[in-house]
Amino acid sequence: MLLVSAPERDEIYLADDQLRSPEAVLETVIRYQVQAQRAEILGLRGGDDERPPPEFWVQMRLEAFERRLRSRARVVEAYRLHVPYWHITGWIVQAILGRRADGPKLMRVRAFALEHSVPAYDPQQANLRDRGLRLSRSRVRPLTVREVRERGAFLAWAPVPERSYREIDRWRGQDLDPGTQPVARHAAFLDRGRVLVYRPYWLARVAIDEEQWVLADGGFGTIAGHPDAAEARTLLGVARADPLHSGEPSFRRVHVVASRCPECGFEKALAAGYHVHVCPNCHRGLGPAPDGLRLVPYGHCVRGEERLDGDYLPFWRYRFR
Repeated sequence: MLLVSAPERDEIYLADDQLRSPEAVLETVIRYQVQAQRAEILGLRGGDDERPPPEFWVQMRLEAFERRLRSRARVVEAYRLHVPYWHITGWIVQAILGRRADGPKLMRVRAFALEHSVPAYDPQQANLRDRGLRLSRSRVRPLTVREVRERGAFLAWAPVPERSYREIDRWRGQDLDPGTQPVARHAAFLDRGRVLVYRPYWLARVAIDEEQWVLADGGFGTIAGHPDAAEARTLLGVARADPLHSGEPSFRRVHVVASRCPECGFEKALAAGYHVHVCPNCHRGLGPAPDGLRLVPYGHCVRGEERLDGDYLPFWRYRFR
């Protein structure tokens, strides 16, 4: 079997890109310009005391405007860069001591899944106009060395220390069981996990009537802002990192080892992602190691020699029902 090890490394993920070329960025700019022109037409012709213009007349004006726009709009230069974010997940668990109407006191426990996203880059070096950004509905995949080489520049990611977040604290204080009149309430953010996700952006210099820089959000296919030339060049200058550190010796070592049990010799394929596997023949605990499978001790009982208290295998259970 193939055993992949990456000491002290967590997986890094890459979000999908809706804008996959400079032409797609230009189409987004044109679409925004057309929508702005529509708002201007309706604002000029539709006052408080006037009826709005007919839709077909508005469409005729917009089609003529779009034709003129396409005839002279072009991308002078465009660069794709990827920006890191920490996606934080967990559960808000709230215990309430209270009563319903005039009934007796009762204890209610509620648990709700919560997701939160924070920038993983240095805000002193870059401003991506991403306040309030959420990654909860993004589609991501593991980042590979090939994509690092082929997909353009990456901003360096930085660890974020454990701290409280205002949005999470706000949910901790919410009344998650509105039918209960609380006497005392306690809430905690549990089972917190953190995933590093790179989102795509585009920096493009677009010429229509005059040249301007455009910051496009590739994940949403929208315009995030219009930085000036100095800010755009500074951002491109700092986006040169290799987030996987693929040149380091410890990166993604691959070992070819036998899947044979060292105790009884029984050979069976191990499921991907397992840290401990129980041999179906001798029932020993087996753990993958660079030099092959190793025995992992665990408490067990022998048939005919069971004790009253027994022995147990450890399992983690996280989700609340």
